[in-house]
Amino acid sequence: AQSKVSTRALGWDTGLKWAGVKQGPRAFGHTGYTGTSIWIDPDRRQWILLLTNRVHPTAANRKLIAFRKVFHEAMRS
Repeated sequence: AQSKVSTRALGWDTGLKWAGVKQGPRAFGHTGYTGTSIWIDPDRRQWILLLTNRVHPTAANRKLIAFRKVFHEAMRS
């Protein structure tokens, strides 16, 4: 049965939550705690990789999460 909460599929995230809205319906990706992320969009034949080096992050600092969305949207424009 498919979960109504999780957007994961075989370890990849399949929802729009972390990558913005300019991706195809089959896009998938993964985010890392230090800010890294990868998103692959097979319909557009496009992939986006963000490498970061945030040290000693805390859950209270959400700035990088917002930046990721802006970054992914800009790369798809």
